[in-house]
Amino acid sequence: MFDRPLQHGRNFLKFRCLVLVLSCAAFCSAQALAETPHDRQELQEKIVFRQEVENVFQKALDQYLSARYELVEGQLESLLEIYPTNHRITGILYLLARAHYFQGKLPDAQRRLHSLINSYPQSDYVDDSIYLLAAISFKQGQYYASGEKLFTVLETASDPRLRDLAVVRLPALLLGHLEAQQVQYLRDRFQTSPSQQLFALFDAVGEHLRGNRDHAQAVLQRLLAESLSESYRDEVRKYISTITNLSSEPLKIGVILPLTGFFEEEAKALLRGLQFALEENPVARELGVKAVVRDSQGESLTAITAARELIGKENTVAIIGEIESDKTAIVGALAESSQTPVIAPTAIETGLTQVGINIFQMNPDVTAKGQKIAEYAISQLNLRSFAILAPADKYGRDITDGFAQKIDQLNGSIVAETWYYEGATDVREQISRFRTLGLRKMLRDSILQEMPFLTRSEIDSVAEVINEMRSKKEEENIELADSTATAVTSIDGIFLPVYTEHIRYVAPQLALYNIQAQLIGGNYWNDEDVLIDNDPYVQGAVFSTDYFLDENSDTFQRFRDRFRAKMGVSPGKLEIAGFDSMNFLLSGIKLSDQTRRDLLDKLNSISAFQGLVARYQFSENTRMNTNLTMLKYQNSTIRKLE
Repeated sequence: MFDRPLQHGRNFLKFRCLVLVLSCAAFCSAQALAETPHDRQELQEKIVFRQEVENVFQKALDQYLSARYELVEGQLESLLEIYPTNHRITGILYLLARAHYFQGKLPDAQRRLHSLINSYPQSDYVDDSIYLLAAISFKQGQYYASGEKLFTVLETASDPRLRDLAVVRLPALLLGHLEAQQVQYLRDRFQTSPSQQLFALFDAVGEHLRGNRDHAQAVLQRLLAESLSESYRDEVRKYISTITNLSSEPLKIGVILPLTGFFEEEAKALLRGLQFALEENPVARELGVKAVVRDSQGESLTAITAARELIGKENTVAIIGEIESDKTAIVGALAESSQTPVIAPTAIETGLTQVGINIFQMNPDVTAKGQKIAEYAISQLNLRSFAILAPADKYGRDITDGFAQKIDQLNGSIVAETWYYEGATDVREQISRFRTLGLRKMLRDSILQEMPFLTRSEIDSVAEVINEMRSKKEEENIELADSTATAVTSIDGIFLPVYTEHIRYVAPQLALYNIQAQLIGGNYWNDEDVLIDNDPYVQGAVFSTDYFLDENSDTFQRFRDRFRAKMGVSPGKLEIAGFDSMNFLLSGIKLSDQTRRDLLDKLNSISAFQGLVARYQFSENTRMNTNLTMLKYQNSTIRKLE
């Protein structure tokens, strides 16, 4: 392999590392589909245009561009069942393949692409499909197969955009992932001028790797004199610049964490993840990236001093930190004037990214979490009416506001919204209110069903009369229908964004009132031990998390073994948060010219980033990860919902 250790000095090693990262990280971006014309004539004219097909396709395309891949699958697969032959068939197959790809369903994606290529060889999507197959092969570690497909795109694609992408991806694939014999096989097979020019670039870089710097530069300069496409010229210039301008000065990243104080253990865990990412990431190795660490001691004034020193004296290109949202906001505000990006690995405060245009939040804020949970409850669980019981603090207010706003936007309804205060252990009064309002809603719904011609005010009047009659019966000690034996079925879901320690008394008290509704929790429900202790009351509960680890996955197990060997401890949530935060920053550095301003621009351009165990999704202009994982507790096990 070409990535075996080399012994030609620091700059030589730095150049080697650059070669390994030029093109391996982003075969398929969410933007790529937007650049692919989706209004092409795809089939022969004999296929009838159907407006209903067009409507569903355009809606699925919008969902795709919003990274809602599960919805894309559902809509398009249903469309194919109804209209297996239609004027959008190749677009549907291609869009389905991309939706499969971004969910890691690689065999499904391959099946759709092969169906498209084999059944519709004249489709404009064939070239795109071959390119996507190359990306899939690369992700599966089948690098030679990936190279074959990329060279096919390079030689046969009619779309210059795809050919340019192949030019960008192939050099690092050849240099970093294929053995010499495999490269020769490809060289023998692909003989057109574009391919041979690319092999010439490969040979020149190989000369440099063998220590022949001057010869490599001469070959590259000769290549520039040939008739090359602009994408080729850019690649050649990039290697020339790299060879001639390698610098021994390291690129500095500032880190501010409370390494002493109340959050000492959390800070040290986060730092381990940051440091391990620097060890593993080839961009960091190539540029000699150095972390300059400062201890805030958990104090705002100390954090301010550290930020000023990192921005000024140390000239760091970016800062990672702090753990707490308020201190992150202070650092971000100080760094904004110098356009220094600030990465917040753990902060969840609502409005944090509004403090400065340079702050990037790796976790959804509390309001966004409420919105995402509400969206899932309506779109995936098909719930329409809700009751809410939340702690009466900032967290409770923010997540409830987000939840309620989204429910209103999606035409759901909030039947009841109640609160409990710190230290409270009895919430029966609040839950009793759920029951009362739920019964009233059941009554109004029954009246509407029997007398649909009545107006809302007339329905309320009839309900009031019935309630008065019930009150008189109560005074006469006649058993009411409103006993707990009567199930309340008019509330679809009960949103309980309560803290972990409160589940043990909220859930059993709720069960007493016979409200047959889906339980929905927030991030603090992700505690299997607590749920098992309250198993009879929380069966089927659905809740959110911004961190879900499948410890049996091959990816994590390989990471865990490498981390243990290097750091001496097993990685946990904070180590992974640090690892992902540093790699996100390095992905921006790879794209930039390593200045603060350009790095800030490049980070803003990243709409999606694949972390170790989760995908980060950054909505336009928010600079905040909006991706959230939904979980379900059933039969003493927490499982991830698709």
